[in-house]
Amino acid sequence: MSCFQFPQKVISGIDSFEKLFDKDYESVLIISDGNLSQKSGALLKIKRKFDAILTRNETIISDDATELFDKAKKYADVHMPEAIIAIGDGKTLDCGRAVSRLCEIPLVTVIETLPSALTDFETLDIFLYKNSADICIIDPSFINISDSSKIAYEALGIGCLALESAVISTDRYISALAQKSFYEIYKNIMPAYRGEISARENLCNAMLSAYTAFINSFEYSWQSDSFRIASFFSKWSSNRISTLAVAFPSIAEHLYEKDPNGRFSLLAKGLDITPLSEIAPMFLNEEIRRIQATTAVPFALKNFLIDEDEFIASCGEISEEDKDLFYRCYYGSITFIKS
Repeated sequence: MSCFQFPQKVISGIDSFEKLFDKDYESVLIISDGNLSQKSGALLKIKRKFDAILTRNETIISDDATELFDKAKKYADVHMPEAIIAIGDGKTLDCGRAVSRLCEIPLVTVIETLPSALTDFETLDIFLYKNSADICIIDPSFINISDSSKIAYEALGIGCLALESAVISTDRYISALAQKSFYEIYKNIMPAYRGEISARENLCNAMLSAYTAFINSFEYSWQSDSFRIASFFSKWSSNRISTLAVAFPSIAEHLYEKDPNGRFSLLAKGLDITPLSEIAPMFLNEEIRRIQATTAVPFALKNFLIDEDEFIASCGEISEEDKDLFYRCYYGSITFIKS
């Protein structure tokens, strides 16, 4: 038996945020990191509209995920708003999902670019609070001001999750969704990087689908190679999605080697990057490297400095399988990018 968690409704297009007000909420909690949502005007537009229609609303803003989570949960526990509206980047949406799950309050997400930052909250496994939003809104007028390089490495990071889900998922439907999402990310990442509005909207839709496939592919976070890698390197203050964007080629090599059903080769062949299907996986990795270089992904980890001795010492108490995987990422992708 299969059981999937998908957003109940995904709305995209210019002024799609207006759909927020179709429901007659009496009270809402708005949470945000306040960065792009303030620059784009999304936060102000949404708050003013709720004020105008006399919906009681509270806004909590913090760039620190833990602080945002603590304040939002405390407010929700006391006031029990009819909906939580999360506006912002991946960690803000993660916070919204966590509070929504714990307090059993409907969630609406207004996505800037990234559907998740794989944020850790104490005592919560990532896949236990990644419940799907009731409504996801992707409005190009909010995402168009995002930095091009940021969009590129976030898309590569989520693309890595899509690739793992496409290869590993035991459910054919989810695997097919992940593969389709990967193709859409691949097709739109460069046009989105160049600033094409329609490509940015398409990319955000594809990233949401890719992440949805990812959380439906694994019951627990430790079952995912990508999540274990991202979590391991986060101890050096590296953003998880940035880590995956940089380590993507090494993770892809690992997935290709462990793929028992030949899904990796079929996916690579479907990109039509070479007429020779037997070498398509190698060409896929070359394409990932090319996109990394073209979109300046190396700069996403400009502060990601790991002393080699410190790295080796950190691998001392992990399984041999993970040690091999982390070594592959460190020496195959991270050191390569840093150099």
